[in-house]
Amino acid sequence: MRRGRLQRFGELVLAGSLGALSLALRLDAPVPRPPPGPVQLTLVGVPEPSGFDCRLPAYLHGSAPGRALVRAPPEACAWLPGQRALADVALDPFPPDTNPGSPNPRRRWARRGVHRVGRVREGRIAPAGPPPRSLRASLERQRRRVADTLDPPERRDGSGALLRALIVGDRARLIDSVRRPFERSGTAHLLAVSGLHIGWAFALARLVTLGVLYPWPSVRIQRSRRRCATLA
Repeated sequence: MRRGRLQRFGELVLAGSLGALSLALRLDAPVPRPPPGPVQLTLVGVPEPSGFDCRLPAYLHGSAPGRALVRAPPEACAWLPGQRALADVALDPFPPDTNPGSPNPRRRWARRGVHRVGRVREGRIAPAGPPPRSLRASLERQRRRVADTLDPPERRDGSGALLRALIVGDRARLIDSVRRPFERSGTAHLLAVSGLHIGWAFALARLVTLGVLYPWPSVRIQRSRRRCATLA
């Protein structure tokens, strides 16, 4: 009995050691870097304004394939998901965490399969091929049309920027005087269309439909009211 316990303990220690060694090798592995010259990339997400740059969630093709978060000139934010481009990109790993408890963008992007960051050298990036016509690109076009209707680009006072952020989750035009009160009060999540908000909308629509159908005396309606509420 004692020998069996020691054997299991030894197997556990060996498995933990091999796992730690594998993790150390992965952490110390060099980041694949594309060769000098233009690299073809494809946008796999919606571009996000970041200061004077634009962040592109992209998939890099070629000898060092994989997803990366690429900093590009601001005009790249007008592109749509699925757009192909040629760019001269310098790649680096995500910077390590410095402040315990602070937001961790490295983990957030790792859940999306992005483990590298890059920057476009000297603005060398250009679209390649026609504009994308996928379903996601069409939805993004409609989203931008709604955003421009709520807050036209020619308006400079920022009066529609808050409505733009609440309806379509576009916070690019929010000024600091509007953004900071949300951050200080801990309600900045209201400025993003998240899964939690969709869940609230789903629950509210379901409860309202159940309340509307409850007083009806029809047995058929009473049997199917939960299905009707979920469908609504």
